[in-house]
Amino acid sequence: MRWQLILPFILAAFFVSCSKSADHINPNDFKPKLIDNIYSNYPAQMFNPNAVYDSKLDIDSFTNNKKENIIISKILEEAKKWRYTPYKLGGTSSSKGGDCSAFTGAIFKKVFNIKLERSTKLQQKQGKLVSRTKLKAGDLVFFRTDGPYGLHVGIYLENRNFIHLSSKGGTRIQSLDVAYWSKRYITARRIYEN
Repeated sequence: MRWQLILPFILAAFFVSCSKSADHINPNDFKPKLIDNIYSNYPAQMFNPNAVYDSKLDIDSFTNNKKENIIISKILEEAKKWRYTPYKLGGTSSSKGGDCSAFTGAIFKKVFNIKLERSTKLQQKQGKLVSRTKLKAGDLVFFRTDGPYGLHVGIYLENRNFIHLSSKGGTRIQSLDVAYWSKRYITARRIYEN
């Protein structure tokens, strides 16, 4: 009987306190931190609001919006062939399985007619060093990861976004500013000069 009398007051106090405290909260203040925490172990996921596209879902939209940059358009057009590729260490096939350096090698061969070294470690020695603040479309970006050889490579596009063959499978366009990639970034190399 007592609870029936007290319960409405408890509920009223709860709703009043929640509504008052929510008035001054900006949800955008919490988004980046929340997203980085949730997805820190899932680099192949789609992130927001960092303008990161999962190419399985939105590579066509990204391509259509980037017609003005011919290099990006060509990279993305070739990357479509790898969009569902299973990740296979040592693999070189877009249909049967490949790894990150096979992906970058195939893109560079088709788009720039440049032969890259086969491994990420050797690709990291090609071309010239580029500052993280001076990246251009087509630059290779390198990361230290938890994989078998501890290295990963992707191709820079623009606006802090890069494309790579994810260890989760398929090509992904992601942001260098996401905590996972930002903490693991090593260096960038420019192979192609335009």
